[in-house]
Parts: sequence; structure tokens; C-alpha cells
Amino acid sequence: MKKIIFISMLVVSLLSARQVYLETDKAISVKASSYNILNVENNTNENTLRNSREEITLFEWDFEGDLWNSDEGWTLTESDYYSETHSYVSPNDASTLGSTWNLVSDVVTLPLLGDGEVMQFDFWVKGDTPDTDGDGDGFLEDYYQLSIMDLNALAWHASSNVPEDANNEGDSYWCSDESVGSNGGYLDEWMQYLDTPTISVNAGDQLYSQIKFEIEDEAGADGAIAGSCTDGWDSANVRISADGGNTWELLEDPNNPYDFECGYGWIYNDPAYETGGSLNQVAAGWGGSSNGWIDFAADLSAWAGQDVIIRYAFGSDPAYNTIDQDDMTGFQVDNITVGSFLDDCDGSPDSNSMTSSGEVWEAMFYDYFDCVDTRPGACGEWEQYIPGLAFNGNTYHDISHLAGKNVLIKFTSRYDENDDGGTGAGVFIDDFRIYKESTGNYAAPSNLTAEAGSNVVDLAWDDMNMSGTGDFQYHNDLVDGGYYMVDSTATGFSGTSFEFAGESTVHSVDIWRLDLDTVGSDEYGYGGWPVQDFDMEICAYGTFGALYDTEKLYDCVVVNTSTMEPGWNTIDIPEWSMSGNYIISYSFTHYYFGSYDGTGSDDNSYFSYKLNNGDTAPWQFQSGAAWGITANISYESANVTYNVYRDEVSVGSTSDASYSDTDVQNDVLYSYAVTATYPDGEESGFSNIVDVRPESDSVHEEAWDDGSFEAGFNSGGSNTYIAVKYSAIEEGEQLKRVKWYQMAPGGAFYLKVWEDDNGLPGQEIYSAVQVSGNSTGWNERDVSDQGIIVSGDFWFGTKNFSSTQDWGMDTDSVSGNSIYAQSNALDWLSVDDGNLGLRVVLDCGDNCPGDDVCGDTISGDVSGDGITNILDVVGLVNFILGGQLDECGLVAADFNQDGVVNILDVVGLVSSILGGRTSDATSAIMYETASGVDMTSDGYLGAVELTLSHDLGFELELTDDALVAEYKTNGTTTKLIVVAPETDHIFTTEDAFEIDEVLAVNSHEFIEVVKHVSEFNLSAAYPNPFNPTTNIDFSVSEAGYASVKVYNLMGQVVGTLIDGMVDADTYSLTWDAQHLSSGVYMIKAESNGQVATQKIMLLK
Repeated sequence: MKKIIFISMLVVSLLSARQVYLETDKAISVKASSYNILNVENNTNENTLRNSREEITLFEWDFEGDLWNSDEGWTLTESDYYSETHSYVSPNDASTLGSTWNLVSDVVTLPLLGDGEVMQFDFWVKGDTPDTDGDGDGFLEDYYQLSIMDLNALAWHASSNVPEDANNEGDSYWCSDESVGSNGGYLDEWMQYLDTPTISVNAGDQLYSQIKFEIEDEAGADGAIAGSCTDGWDSANVRISADGGNTWELLEDPNNPYDFECGYGWIYNDPAYETGGSLNQVAAGWGGSSNGWIDFAADLSAWAGQDVIIRYAFGSDPAYNTIDQDDMTGFQVDNITVGSFLDDCDGSPDSNSMTSSGEVWEAMFYDYFDCVDTRPGACGEWEQYIPGLAFNGNTYHDISHLAGKNVLIKFTSRYDENDDGGTGAGVFIDDFRIYKESTGNYAAPSNLTAEAGSNVVDLAWDDMNMSGTGDFQYHNDLVDGGYYMVDSTATGFSGTSFEFAGESTVHSVDIWRLDLDTVGSDEYGYGGWPVQDFDMEICAYGTFGALYDTEKLYDCVVVNTSTMEPGWNTIDIPEWSMSGNYIISYSFTHYYFGSYDGTGSDDNSYFSYKLNNGDTAPWQFQSGAAWGITANISYESANVTYNVYRDEVSVGSTSDASYSDTDVQNDVLYSYAVTATYPDGEESGFSNIVDVRPESDSVHEEAWDDGSFEAGFNSGGSNTYIAVKYSAIEEGEQLKRVKWYQMAPGGAFYLKVWEDDNGLPGQEIYSAVQVSGNSTGWNERDVSDQGIIVSGDFWFGTKNFSSTQDWGMDTDSVSGNSIYAQSNALDWLSVDDGNLGLRVVLDCGDNCPGDDVCGDTISGDVSGDGITNILDVVGLVNFILGGQLDECGLVAADFNQDGVVNILDVVGLVSSILGGRTSDATSAIMYETASGVDMTSDGYLGAVELTLSHDLGFELELTDDALVAEYKTNGTTTKLIVVAPETDHIFTTEDAFEIDEVLAVNSHEFIEVVKHVSEFNLSAAYPNPFNPTTNIDFSVSEAGYASVKVYNLMGQVVGTLIDGMVDADTYSLTWDAQHLSSGVYMIKAESNGQVATQKIMLLK
């Protein structure tokens, strides 16, 4: 995943199929869109380079005293250079016309890289080659190219991972790099050979073999290379030599003729394949696709009585490979037969007798000089050719995949056979450099973990912002073992790494001394030699990029071991101030142990030794033990913020050491990593990467094993089977994924699913070949798109090939559900020693046992339509009045979740829909009259519920001024509910009634209701709503003080209609609100201790 600065051939995808002889206008358009690496057109963040990369030069050639190897087309010159006083030039004159010329380095051993490091190159260039397109045909003529070759890379190999078909199982010989493309393939500038051993040809013998090729089609090649016989591109053919490989002739099959006479895949790599050359007789080849395996047969009668070598050859030119066309998987050969000789790459007597050879030059890029196109170095000045300037190939100069390899570096100049565009000074190269970019000085977050739920991923990692002082150790305080140096004069260093994001200070270390008198004795204490005390060095080492350095940070603390007692010994350190990660080591010898704890974690254990010159050798990871050292360290917060990346795209940042990503979909596999941004603005590299798949709660993994595999299981080779029985619910479940555990990587097999037939596999319901990506440990395949529904018992298993690796077997338990068969007859046998490592992932959907069918119910959504609105209020009211709800409706009806459904749930639901109230009522007064019931309150009245008794035939009319008003009569009883009444009036009737029960609530609780019967009355205002005046009648039953005032919702008086002594009478009042703004107001009337209120609305 660490590809933030490498965009996988994005620019290449913009080019035409032929890259070497590109049309000039296309070259210009590509340059314009991709010249600056930060301007590549892409809508994701993948093309944004973080600026925290530290450049560390590994190799640099200034061509002063460190020269390369050149043919006559390159020469060292003092006529022009970038750094004094030499450079290499490939002249563009009559001496170099019509050929390619090479400048090659000595062998370079590239170092290994640490986590997050990237290795790249750059150089300085200047050029003058006017014949870029001298004849104006739109194709390049003169250009230069850079290639690198891994000296140990050979493409031909026996593999079980080749794309197979029913007629070709097991291993075959494959000319490919399995890491190229999605299925394996090839790169540019390959010359690869697969040779038989020497074979004696008898009369009547013929060569028979199966071949398959998927390589570049020859279309457009004929005539494309001026002055060349080229009529094909990448090439494959079969040859024979009767003189030990000194000379070669072409083998042909009239039923499978070659597609062209001169393949550029040969000619580009070796001009001897050109017309008149010593290899032109074998320049023919196949191109394109063989459309599967084909039988190749060649008559060998011309070589009867001779000893011969047969060669399968493949050559690729400098452009267009599997990276550009993913289905070009290369050249494959199998079942090679001559007389009694048979190599089927599997189990035949001559299997794996073939010999591979050749060269694998990996083209980095090619370029040309044109000032109009602003190509680097083309305008008369030296220019540094840095990552991002190339318009094709390895645009970002990333050679990280070659770390640890022995390589050659090659510059190639190519001049056509004429100078119709003119000649110039040529190609100049200077100051070639290989460097690495590292985030080693900016530690990344560590121990990232992920846990997925339904549509959510929860991430957590170690917090880099912690601070404190403590003892740090990786042993378990069970230090009872020791290492010693074999050579009597050697000194070793036991190193333990301590990892911090910020600054830290080492105060002291504790080192364990073993209580032993001899070194090198056997387990019974015999033999060996006495322990000898010495001056132990305790040293600290920092980092070089992401790797640990061999240069000491401070003078070592020296302690003579004679002062140390058996057990722990504390050594004070002179306050070493450290930054980031570092190693603390102590020395040991042939005569003194480096102690260790074999039960501790070896994640931080390293080993080195003293070189003859006194330097420290590169640190090596030491597995299997934790050194006996503890360090007392104070550490400071790194003060970082964290950046979360999903599939390499930033999705959020946080200062916490955790993050919940809710913007995810179920059934999608996501990759996560976290970086840290430091106070100086620099961003670290990625943390460890975790893959996680959110899934519905109905998805479950089934297994018989316990996750540990103590043994491997092999069913016996080709055409054998294994199977494990599982059970799905009878309603049926979807099979989403299948999983298997391999004890070793590679291999091929069929994945199969069967129905159950009386306790054994029966009808096959799924079968697929599994050939690529098989690794040690757990593997899985997504089958969710296959529509596989299983119910009851079923079986998951494999049909195996000879290449199939051993399956994991858990021997800790035996369930009796694992079986195998040793032939296609399917005579199934029980696996008696354990459970095979095969698992299934099922989805029971809505039928899962014990499912809470109302688990997704929204509180208040009694209608079940996924939203809450007035329909739910009506439905809830109707239920309280005696209606019916289904199971999930009942769950939704208890809005406040107090276990009871009543009008408190109604007002809670109403408040959630309309929003909260600013002034809830605390009490209410109910006025019972001969014609109905009114109710006033001192604030918001959420709902009123009344239960009435009456004679049969009772009728009433509920107020219209309410959110909801409903009633239900059952014989002589009526229950009514009025929700959010807008006036005091509740209902009107001409029939007699009695009130049995009255309930009133504000927005969240029941309030007290006082019953009161009086002629005191405040009639409904009319009109209401109004603008700007409204009328209201106010009645009092006896003389005394009375007031009628208008309030806003803040409780402020905004109008006074009556305020003083009045006689018993009815008063018609008018309120003019022309000076007020639109809104809801409250009229409040008082007389002789009686109060009435109502709401009015002013609409302007």
C-alpha cells in the first residue's frame, strides 16, 4: 500500500500502443498533461506527494574517477559536463548512424530498504539530436533510453500458478514475472531462453510439446523501423543447436507457422538478428495469442544421430508489455518430448531438467531531445532528470523492487541509418545518482487495529502523544539463555530497539548476567571453557532513514563485567538525549554470554558484530529471543495529529488514537493506514496496513478448527479431494466467501461446494479453479456474486492437483466433519486426526435464529414507513383509544421507553416532530359546562385525555383547533384525546355526561388538573389568525377586580384590554396589534381567582 509517490503507470495508459516509435503529436499531448507530477489528472489523493521524505544518497557517479563501461558509441569527454570536468557523450554523427550504443555501469549492489522507504534515481542530461523525426512521419528516430538489469533474474521457471485449463493441469514452464500484472506477465527488453539438456536424436524422432503464448500482437510492425527487417514486435520461437549452443537453427511446425520473419524483440536486444546477421535465421516468431494451449511438433530427421539442444526463446522490445495489457501473460511450455525424453514439469523421469538463461533488462523510460516539447536537456542547457519528468515507463524512477539486488545500469542511445533531420553534439550524461527517500525520522503510528460492524469500521492505534518515565523491556524476566561468539577473537552486539515518536532520555539500563562459570558446555555441563570477564560496551545507535545506523550516537559506556553480579545489574547512563527510534546494545564475546529470554518478544531484537576495522556491521534482526536488557527512559509527547487513509485516500484526521469511519458500505473490503503529522508540518509514512470488511450483523463465519494448525494434510496428489461439512438454516443462507489455510504458498486446485447426500458430498453446486495469490496462512475467495444459496447440511472442499500445497490441520480437536477422497471415484474417508482448515462465511439475512425482528425500528414510527410524522401521532392516539399495532409498531409506540404506551408517548413524539417548547404548563384548570368542556393551563399543553360516562346515543364534537383530536365510544363510555390544543375548548355536546378521568401532559410529563365549573368565561377570539385586530368576549359572574392582558411567548405583556374593577357582565373586547410582528400570542383573563387563557396568531 505504500504507493503514495508511485502511480502505477497512469501516464503509460495515456500513450499509444507503440511507445518506442511514438507519434510526435501524441508525445506532446502526454507531456502537457503529465509533465509535473503534482498535476497528473486524477480526482483522488493518490497523486499528492507528502513532503516528509528525506533524501539519502546511496551511490553517485560524477564520471571523474568512477567510470562505466562503454562501447564505441559512448566516450568520456571534457568538451561539456555538468560537474567538472568529465561527462559521457554518445556522439550524433556519421560514426554512430544506424545502430544502438550502450553505456553500462559496473555491478551495483543495492541496499535493502526499511519500512516506508523508496529507492529512486536521477541524473543530469544535455542533448542535441536534431533527427528526432527527420522524415516527418510522426515516429521517433533518434532517442535514448535507461534500463536496469537484475543479474539474478531469470524469467523461465516451473510454476503451478499459470492460468490453467481443463487440458493442462499441474506445473508448466512459464516465461514470466508472477508479480507483473494481475496474473503474471513480462516486461520490456527481455531475452530469455529455456534449454533442454543434450538429447541424442534417433531416426524417426520428432519434437513434441505443448505451448501457449499471450504476447504483443505484431500489428503495425511491418515497416515501422526504418532500415530494419522488423515485421513483428515481441517474439517467441523454438530453436535447435547441434554444436552445443554455438549456432542455432529454427524449428518449425507447418500446422503452427510463425507469424512474422523478423521480431523486434530479438533485433532490439541483439543486432545480429537483422538481415545479414549471424542470428537472422532464427529471427522469426509468434506474436499475439495462441488462443489456448496448442500442440507444437517439429521433424528432427535432419539431426538423426546427433546430440542436440532444443531452445524455447522469448524476446521483448523496449515498449508495451503486461503493464499495458494485463492479459499478456507471456510464453508457456509443457510436456516436452523427444523420443524417450519427457519433461512434463511434474513427475516424469526427466522433469525439471531444463536450463534457463538470458537477460532481463527492465526499461525505466526512453526520451528524446526537442526544445519545442521542452524535453529535459533539449534547450542547450544541462537539466537534472528527476522523477516525474519522463513521459512514459517508470515515470517516478522507482527502483525499490530491486533493493538488495546486484544490478547493472545501462544508458542506450539509438540513431537511425540516416541524418535526414540533421546531426548534433549527441547525448550527454553526468552525475548519475541513486538515493532513497525515507520517513525514518518521522515515526509512523504503530499497532493499528480495525474492528468492523455493520456500515462502520472502528480503528485504534498506539498513542504517540503519551509522555512519562518508565522501564522498557521485551523479555518476560525469564532470562536463562545465552549466545556467544564462535570465533575466539570476535565481539558481538546484542541490540534492542526502542521506538518513540518524540524526544526521549535514557537514564539507565539493567543487564542480566547469567549465573554460569563456563561457555560452550553441553546440556549436562560437560566441556566448554571458562567465562572470562571483559570490558563490556553499552552503546546507542540511531537510524539511517528507516534502518538502524551503525554509527554510534554517543561514546559507549564501558563496564568491566567483573563488577556485575548474577542477575540484574543497573548501569547509569549519562542522560542520553534521543530522538525517534534507536538501538541500545551491549557487547558479548566468545567467553562471555549475551543473555536472552526465549519466551519474550523478538520484535525488537537485533544482532551485530565488530568488523576487523573496528566498525559495527549492519544490524540484523535476531529471531527467537528477547535480549536481557531493560532501559529506564523518559519520553515526551510527539504532539502529532493523526491522518486516516482508506484505500490510500485521506478520509479524516483526529488528535485521538482512535477513529470511527461510518462512510463505508457493507461487503466491501477496505484497506486502512494512519499517518502522523508533526508540529513542523511533516507527515510520517503509513502505519501498518489493516484490511477489514464491514458486514451486516447477519453475516457469520463458521469453523470447526480453533485457528491453530499443528500439522499439514495432503490428500495424496492430483485428482484427490478434501471436504468439510457445514450446516445452514433451513430457510436458506447465502454463501458469501470460502476460506482455506495453506501450510506453504503457491499451488493450484479447484474450489468446490456440494449439497449433502446422506452425510456425504452429493450434487456439485459450485466449482472454480484457484491458481493465483495463494499464500501461507489464511486465503479467501469472494463468491457473493455467484448467488449460491445453501440450506441444511452442505460441503465445502477442493479438488487437488499435484502442485497443491498441504492444508492446515488442527489436531487439537476432532469434530468428525472433515473427509477426503484419493481418486475421482470419490470414496470418501474420514480425517481422523483433526479438523481441516476450511471455513465458510454465510449470510442468514432476515432469517437468522434469535434475530430481533424489530431491532431496526425507529422510536415513534408506529406506521413503519421509516420516518416519524403526523401519521404516527394519529396511529399512536388510535392505539391508546383501543386500536391495534403489530409487534414492531408496539415497540415504536413506547416513545419514551418507559414500558407503557400512553399520552406521554404522544406528546414526546409530537415534540420530536415539532421541536421543543420554551414554556411547559405546570397545571391546568378544566371548566365543565352544560355544553362541553374547556381547559386552560399556565403554559404549553401537550395533550388532554378524558374518559366520559353517558347514556347510549351520546354524541360530541371535538375542537378543530388541535394537532390531532380523536375519540372512540364504546357503549356508555367515551375516551377522547386532544393533542396540542390551540384553544381552551375541548369538545361540545348537547348530551349529559360525567367525567370519570382526566389526564393532561405538557411536553414530557403529567400535570395537575383542577376541575372548575363557573360562568366565568373567555370566549374564542375571532378572527384567529388575525391581522391586525381580533375580537373576544369576556364574562365575569360577580363584581370585582379583573384583567385581560396579551402576552408574547417570552411572558412579556404586549397589550392590556382590562385592568381594574369591573361589574358582573360580558365584555366585548378588541385588540389592535398593528405595532407588533407576526407570531403566537397568549390572551390571559383573570377575575375573582379564576383564570382563562387562549392562543391567538397574528399573521401580517
